[in-house]
Amino acid sequence: MIRPGRYMLLGIKVSPVDYEYVTREVIKNAKHKKHFSVAPVASHPIVLSISDQSLRKILNSFQLIIPDSQYVKKALDFIYGVKLRERVYGPELFLNICRNAEKEKIKIFLMGNEIRFVKNTLNKLYPALIVDGYDLKGKIMSEIKINDLQLKSNDRISKIIFIGIGSPNQYFLMEKLNKVHYPIIGVGAAFDFVSGAKPQAPLWMQKKGLEWLFRLKTEPKRLWKRYLIYGPFFIILVIYQKIILSLK
Repeated sequence: MIRPGRYMLLGIKVSPVDYEYVTREVIKNAKHKKHFSVAPVASHPIVLSISDQSLRKILNSFQLIIPDSQYVKKALDFIYGVKLRERVYGPELFLNICRNAEKEKIKIFLMGNEIRFVKNTLNKLYPALIVDGYDLKGKIMSEIKINDLQLKSNDRISKIIFIGIGSPNQYFLMEKLNKVHYPIIGVGAAFDFVSGAKPQAPLWMQKKGLEWLFRLKTEPKRLWKRYLIYGPFFIILVIYQKIILSLK
């Protein structure tokens, strides 16, 4: 069984855990109505956190930061020799937790844009799952009324809260909801992938670490900087960290 250590990766404390561990901890904390924040991260927010101290502080305040991308998983292995079998991919984690929440009769609460589409998909996949949510309607962070969200999400029913508004905005929202007594997981584009609003990379591309190429092709204007600038910069910094640690 994998137990979560924390490995410093470019200033961010990443835990090399698996789907089973994360799901079990989320379900357990939902039953006990305890705050438990989980942040699947790719290379992009890690690189951003180098120049954004507030983002770094927020990420490191979460209970679990987990490797969402193949490159974060490989970086842990390269630097520390962590033999993690697979990454913990946000969309797959989302469905895995929903499947277990249905069995445990735990409510799912969604925060994102156009959430009716992903709610429809979840109702088809897991008919007994109770799904509620709050549609952010494309609002920017400054327009989101945190008190309204806390009142809407904080009731007596055990629940798990998913935020799907993309990185890094979802992490700032997670931090603002740190008084909510339930697990909160930021799952990025999982809502769009699960609902079919956006195409998902074929499984073979995901396993080969080529998902970035597929997403760059589908959304070049939005994602070019993330994958063509931040991606290579992440690799350079990982190599640099490895060299620095080897000299100590």
